[in-house]
Amino acid sequence: MRAKCSRLCERTKTGKLQVSEEIHKMWLQKGVVRDNLIQFMTDAEGNREEFIRKVEVWKETQKFRETMTHGGFYSEADMKKPVAEGGLGLKEFLGFFYIMKNKYDKEETEYWVDHRTSGVRGMRESEHIKDSTSAQGSVQGMEESAKPGGLDEWRLDDLGTCEVESGVDKVAESILRHMQESVACRDKLSKFVEKLDVSAKKMNDVIVALGGLYDELAKLQADAKIQKFSDAQTRDLENKCEAVKRQMTMAASLEVKNKKLKKKTTPKRSPEHSKGEAPQMNSTPNPKPKKRGKKIARAIHKLRMETGGESLAIYKIGITHDYEDRFQLYRKNGWTKMLIMFQSSDLGSVEMLEAALISHHAHLQQCRNVLRGGEGMRDKTFNPKFATAKHVATIAKAFAGDISSCKALKDLARAPLNDAEKSLQAVVKRSSRLAEFWEHFRGEQPTHEVFDHGHFIDYSCLVPLYVHGDGGRTYKRDELMVIQFQPVLGFGSRLSHPLGQKTGINLQGHSFTTRFLIGVMPKQMYRDALDVFDAFMVEAMRSLESLYYEGLQLLDGRVLRFLVVGLKGDLPFLAKAGHLNRTFLNVRKAPERPSSKPLVGCCWMCGAGSPNIPFEEFGKHPRWLSTCGANNALPWNTMPPLFNHVPAHVQEDRGSFFKLDVLHIYHLGVGRDFAGSSLTVLLEQVYQGDTLPEKLQAMNDDLKRFCASTGKQVHFKQLTRELLGCASNNKYPTGHWNKASDTPTLVGFVLWVLEQHAADVAQSRMLQVMSSASEAVGCFMRELLRAPLWLSPEQAQRAGEASLHFLQCYAKLVHIFYTKGECKYNLVPKLHNMHHLSLGLLDSASKGQSATNPLSYACFQDEDFIGRVSRLSRRISPKLLVRRTVERYLIATKYQLEDSKTACGSGS
Repeated sequence: MRAKCSRLCERTKTGKLQVSEEIHKMWLQKGVVRDNLIQFMTDAEGNREEFIRKVEVWKETQKFRETMTHGGFYSEADMKKPVAEGGLGLKEFLGFFYIMKNKYDKEETEYWVDHRTSGVRGMRESEHIKDSTSAQGSVQGMEESAKPGGLDEWRLDDLGTCEVESGVDKVAESILRHMQESVACRDKLSKFVEKLDVSAKKMNDVIVALGGLYDELAKLQADAKIQKFSDAQTRDLENKCEAVKRQMTMAASLEVKNKKLKKKTTPKRSPEHSKGEAPQMNSTPNPKPKKRGKKIARAIHKLRMETGGESLAIYKIGITHDYEDRFQLYRKNGWTKMLIMFQSSDLGSVEMLEAALISHHAHLQQCRNVLRGGEGMRDKTFNPKFATAKHVATIAKAFAGDISSCKALKDLARAPLNDAEKSLQAVVKRSSRLAEFWEHFRGEQPTHEVFDHGHFIDYSCLVPLYVHGDGGRTYKRDELMVIQFQPVLGFGSRLSHPLGQKTGINLQGHSFTTRFLIGVMPKQMYRDALDVFDAFMVEAMRSLESLYYEGLQLLDGRVLRFLVVGLKGDLPFLAKAGHLNRTFLNVRKAPERPSSKPLVGCCWMCGAGSPNIPFEEFGKHPRWLSTCGANNALPWNTMPPLFNHVPAHVQEDRGSFFKLDVLHIYHLGVGRDFAGSSLTVLLEQVYQGDTLPEKLQAMNDDLKRFCASTGKQVHFKQLTRELLGCASNNKYPTGHWNKASDTPTLVGFVLWVLEQHAADVAQSRMLQVMSSASEAVGCFMRELLRAPLWLSPEQAQRAGEASLHFLQCYAKLVHIFYTKGECKYNLVPKLHNMHHLSLGLLDSASKGQSATNPLSYACFQDEDFIGRVSRLSRRISPKLLVRRTVERYLIATKYQLEDSKTACGSGS
């Protein structure tokens, strides 16, 4: 595109221009302006008219004149005195405007004299360039505006067969037509595939194939302009044209099959006109035999989801004429559920369906004690040999060393062989993940009020929730407050999910399927009215409060209840929602003076930051530790109204309701400070070079090698002084990158650089401390990412020790550079927040209890959710911002839930 843009913007050999004179002058300026023009040409896909339409050049001319007059008060003697002697050397004076008496001699009069006027004047010119493409029009509602492209409306059968007429001109015309069809189809599908996640790989293959066919047809077109085609070239052309049609058909098929497209209703056709078409489903009391398979599949899926999902289960398929008495008999033997899949007065059809089900499952490894043919089989002389529960336990014992990740098989391996059936039944009847959660939660928060409600709460049907809030960006970069809730339990992280943990943190999956919107509010509504924001939060909590007391009735008769156990978000949001008066804003920003206000503290969970209780103390027994828990004073002057609609919380420590977010504490806080200061120190003491740009270039080269060797990536072009925050020696370096994922990458890069310069590290105590801190914080994050929702005492001990070691190394680095008088490693309140996480893990480990994974409070997925909702708010009319945003969100969530359900179905 650079060459094409150059040909278009530069003069031809005859001196003519294909663009305006302004665009030509901008091209000659080079640099960023030229790069912008090339980007516009790329966006226009090489089209000259589109490129000219996208570019708008304007010039601003500004005349300026700046003058300054110098003067002063002089006595008559000073005005007549020569210049060489310090006077003005005036011969005569015409008049004076300002007269005053001498400050020290009241009898002497002084006069104001203007003795010189200086200044500058000239003209400023600036030229600008911008993309001026715009579109106008309207749509007929959201349904029409959400329709994708119309590849499925192409009529490919009207193209006929591929025939090439003889003659150079005819051949060229035929090739050009196929070339145009190929590139048009490729470009249309290329734009469409950017918005799709389904069948992306197949679509990319079609795009690549169409691009290759276009290039091959272009070569044939060039040959056709020179000479007549040979028979071999004609056959080759026909093959290429047929390939283009096949790829176009594939493109249309892929778009039609995409599940996000609206299904079109087709009229009923007779069987002879709809060959291969699925029969229409009608709901009748006696379904046809073809439909019974689908009903059975739905019944099996329903039974599986209601009895533990994908977890281990034992089930039996049978026939009975009195299902109530039969289930009472089975319940005494340990069975928990019975699902009636089919009812009919025709015993033969029921027996046939039973036999079909058994035949379908008979070859699966998990099935045992199968009576081939079912209870209605005619051959009663068949005497099968079945595997017993004792045999299953024997196999589990034999492979006990290879099943460490499966708790169910470990329990069977420990079971006595003479009572294996009871252990097998216990595995099936094991409590749900919800009951397991509240069991762990009771150990961590024994005084929580929810455990006083056991008289009407079934903890196996009580879902714990977090509420999250944050501001997104809507029109004109205004803030849009987004409030959403999410279950605490999830599918883990990318590192913990493959380990098969039973209960994971909620960091996996699309954010629209794991988080759910409560409401949005533009900042202009609450900017100057905190009570409006409080009312917004109260309504959000009130709606969730009703789900705790009233619950949600399920089809199987159970009542599912929900309880909010915490509020999370960045520190400004927590301070606003909780009316907190002890936050990061309450720290000393200048040396203490007699007029300074007394410190009230910088942490809502303890008294750190108040007089005689420093937050900068990073030991195992800091002074602020005695002000935590029940000794923690209320962190607000007036209780936030939202607490009136929290059904249960910890009365002795209400501040614990507001959770600490690892994302904003480490990735966008302490980690950025540590990485920025460390990289600045490495520039000064490790990298060699005469100038700072040379050192930065060497560091950027090392960063590229580090990313290539580890497979990691960063979201900025290169490291600069501004990005590291070291533009001035009088300011503390802090990273200015926007992506939180860049922080652990750069911390790992710091450790990698120190390993490459082992000789320098061996001679510097400061570099050794820096290396130890980098390694410790990496171990801390890896331990949390690999762990489930509940950390074992051993995991909590390792994570707590690693994070505490990092904080202590950070404090040593602060002391080293403070002694040198250099601004490195700033002490901020977020270090204290991280200290809370460290000591909380160590406290649980010392008691031998499981600890909540701090990543359950992290806002990684929440930030993605906020960004997606904010993006929806920028695509609708601002007149109905709130309503349209919620409507667009509901549509998007519906599609995502359908895709998620399809993926789960295919995976099972």
